[in-house]
Amino acid sequence: MKNDLLINNIKTKITAHQKNVDDTSFYGGLPGLALFYYYYYLYTNNSNNKIFLNLIESNIHNISKINTNNLKYKTDSIDYHLASFGRFLIFIKYKLKVNIEIENILNQLDSLLVPLLHHKLKNKDFDLNSGALASGNYLAYRIMQNDNLYEEKKIRKYS
Repeated sequence: MKNDLLINNIKTKITAHQKNVDDTSFYGGLPGLALFYYYYYLYTNNSNNKIFLNLIESNIHNISKINTNNLKYKTDSIDYHLASFGRFLIFIKYKLKVNIEIENILNQLDSLLVPLLHHKLKNKDFDLNSGALASGNYLAYRIMQNDNLYEEKKIRKYS
C-alpha cells in the first residue's frame, strides 16, 4: 500500500535522526517524537509501544536538565519549554489514556510557571517568543480541569 510505504519511510528517517532530538519542545523535540511512535504503533496495530514509553521517560528526565544558558535558539524561553512539556503530559494522560501519574509533575510545573506568567503579564510581555502565551494556555487548561487551581495557585486577573 502506498500509505504504508510512506509511513515506513518517515519512520526510517525519524529513527535514523532521533539521536539528534533532545529538546523538550512539543513539536520539535522528544514529545513530538514520542507522539509519532505512539501513532505509528496505532497505525501498524503493533502493541509494542516500548519506544513511546521510553521517550516519555526521556522527556521527564530531560525537562529537569533544561539550562537557560544553553537553549537551542536565543529566542527560546524556559516557560515555553515547561508549558509544552506540561501540555504533552496532559495530552498523553487524558487524550491518549496512557496510564501515567503526572499530577506531582504538573504541580511542580504550575509552581514554576505561575510566577513567570505573572511577571510577563505585569510587564505586558506578550511576544510570541517570551513563553507568556504558552504558559497562559497551559494554566488555562489546568484551571479548566480543576476550578480550585485558580485559588490554589494564586492566579490573579490582570486588566
